[in-house]
Amino acid sequence: GTPNGPPDTFEPSAPNVPVAPTVSIPVDDREAVSSTVGTLPISGGTLLLSPKGDLAIAADPERDRVSIVNVFLEQLAHNVELAPGDEPTRLVMDGVGLVHVVLRGSAQIATIDPVTGALLARREACRAPRGIAYDAASDVLHVACETGELWTLLGATLYAFMASLNQDAA
Repeated sequence: GTPNGPPDTFEPSAPNVPVAPTVSIPVDDREAVSSTVGTLPISGGTLLLSPKGDLAIAADPERDRVSIVNVFLEQLAHNVELAPGDEPTRLVMDGVGLVHVVLRGSAQIATIDPVTGALLARREACRAPRGIAYDAASDVLHVACETGELWTLLGATLYAFMASLNQDAA
């Protein structure tokens, strides 16, 4: 060894030096499995609890679905299947209890009835939606975009009213 330094060689028989036991780790000889679908980067989804606390709504971007769980019954109420590549992320509930979901992969906002599990609407948003908020005073949705834009969409009550006006005009 060198003065005041480590020894040149390791001597397992030296006093007070533990020797690691030999461990045999089995080798997994199964064939590797690969996916034809690429994985998404971790971006965080959203878990939303209804105001009454009875429903938990979870965006699942990996599986392109939104899951709705009845908290009191401790059971899955609905799986809302979306299109491949929709990548649902952020969620918000409006004043009438509908859930609006940012579809990051398709640049849209989906509207879901959490009681029935029905997908009610898909609306175009900015090219890269990233966040969503509900303004109860104005009944509008604010969509934050990766580009810094802020889009404003009608909330459920105003959206339904405008849709009925369009049908009456037709």
